[in-house]
Amino acid sequence: MHHFQTERKAIYEVGSIFTKFNWIFKEQQTVDLGIDAYVETPIDNNGQVKMFALQIKGGHKNFHRKQNSLTFYFTEKHYTYWKAISETFPVLIVIQDAENNVFWNHFSEDNIKKTSKHWKIDIPLENTLVKDKDIILSLAKNTISKTKVPEKKKTLKKETKVNIPDFQTCCYIKAESKDLHIDFKFKNQILSYNLLYKPRCKNWDATKSFLSWNDPYYYTLSKIIELISSEYFKAKSIKALEQIIFKNVPEINNGIESIMEAFFNRHNQTLGIPLYLDFIEVFKMHSGLKRNQFKVQAIDHVVRFCAKGKNYEIDTYPGLKATLNDYVENDSYDEIYTETEQYIWSEIYIDAGIEKHEFIPILQRKWESYWRELYSRIRKEIGRTNHLDSLKEQSLRELNSFINLYNETPDIIKLAYDFDENCLYPLVVLTMLWIYDSEVCFEEYCEYTFFSSQEWESLRLDDDDVDSEIFFIKELEY
Repeated sequence: MHHFQTERKAIYEVGSIFTKFNWIFKEQQTVDLGIDAYVETPIDNNGQVKMFALQIKGGHKNFHRKQNSLTFYFTEKHYTYWKAISETFPVLIVIQDAENNVFWNHFSEDNIKKTSKHWKIDIPLENTLVKDKDIILSLAKNTISKTKVPEKKKTLKKETKVNIPDFQTCCYIKAESKDLHIDFKFKNQILSYNLLYKPRCKNWDATKSFLSWNDPYYYTLSKIIELISSEYFKAKSIKALEQIIFKNVPEINNGIESIMEAFFNRHNQTLGIPLYLDFIEVFKMHSGLKRNQFKVQAIDHVVRFCAKGKNYEIDTYPGLKATLNDYVENDSYDEIYTETEQYIWSEIYIDAGIEKHEFIPILQRKWESYWRELYSRIRKEIGRTNHLDSLKEQSLRELNSFINLYNETPDIIKLAYDFDENCLYPLVVLTMLWIYDSEVCFEEYCEYTFFSSQEWESLRLDDDDVDSEIFFIKELEY
C-alpha cells in the first residue's frame, strides 16, 4: 500500500508539472514492464505534435543517491521494453525523491550502463523537471496528430458554435464560503453540491481544479466522479441524473467525510472489517486526541491518520487478508513483489512444503498465461511484440533452472526471488496459494506481519472483551 501511495503521488506531481507547461499528460493503465504516461505538446499549424513516454518512480527505495546524481537500477526486461518504445517515442526516466523534487534523464544508449546483474541510469540532480521544458521539447519527436487542425480564416463574421458534451463535472472552491463544491452539468442544466470541506490552499491544485494528491479526500472525490461518470448515460433528463447521483452517492448532501465513510463501509461490509467510526474511536483512544485534532483518510481496507506532523496507519486481520486476496484475485505481480514480504511467504512454504510433481505443472501453466497476457497487452500498446521474444526465452531459462533446483532447496520462494523477483517470484507465490488453502496462508501472513516485528502495536476498543476486534497501528515513514 505504501508503494502504491508513493507511486501515485509521483505520477500526480509529474502530471501537474506537464499540465503547467500546457502539455497533455496521458496516464496509462499499469503494465508490468511499465510506461506510466505519454505526453504530447499542443497541435501546431502543420497538424503535428511532439510526443514522448515516461517511466515515473517515487520514493527513496527506487534509487541510490550520490553527491551529484541519483542512480536508478532496472532489469533486463525493462531495458528491452523501453528500448523498443524509444524507437517510436523518446523515453524519459522521471524520479521524485522523498523531498518531492522531480528529476529526469533521457533513456538512451549514452546514459544507460550495464551492471553485473541489471542496468542503471544516472540522473543528474541538475536535471529538474520544472526548469527543463525546452530541453525536453528538443528531445521529443514530431508526430502527425489524429486531430486535423482547422485552417485559420481571415475573417470570422459569425459566432462559432461549440459543441458542449451532454455531461461535464466541475470541482471548485466557492469564494464566499471557501467550501469545496462539485457541479454536474447535463444538457446545459447544472446540479451543484456543497461537499462541506474547506481544503487548505496547498491542497488545492488550481491548474486542474481538483484536490492535490496529498489531500485526504483526493481519492474520495475521484471516486465520486468515477461513479457518476460511469452511470450518467442512463439519464434522459436532469431529474434522472439527480436520481443517479443519489443512487450512487446517497450521502452527497452530508459532506465529503460522510461520503468517504460510506464508501469505506460499503466496500468492506462483507469482509468482516470494522466500521469507519470504530477506526476513529481506536485512534482517539490511542492518541488521546479529539476528532478535530487529526485528519483521516480511508483507502480500500485501511484507515490513515495525520496528527501533529506524524502519519499513522491502522489495519486489521480482515483488512490485510482482503488486501492479499485482492492481489491474488487480480494476479497483481507488481504488488506481490513490492507490497508483500518474501520472507513471510518463505515461512509459509517451509512450514509444509509442496511436492515437485504437484507444484511444477501449475507453475508452468501460470507462466504461460503470464506471457500470453503480456504479449496481448504490449501488442495493443505499441503494435508489435518481437522485442519480448528474447525476454521470454530468458524467462524460460530461469524457469527451467528453477525446476531443476526445486528438490535441492528448502525454500523455493527465495530461490524464485533470487532468479527473478519481478516475474518468477510472484508466479511462485501465486502457485503456492493456488495449491494451499489461501485463507489459511493469509491468516499465517497476518500472524507474521502483526506479531513477528516491533512495527505494529495492537489495540482493542474494549480491553475487557477478549472477543472484540483487534486493531493494529504503526507510524508511517513519510
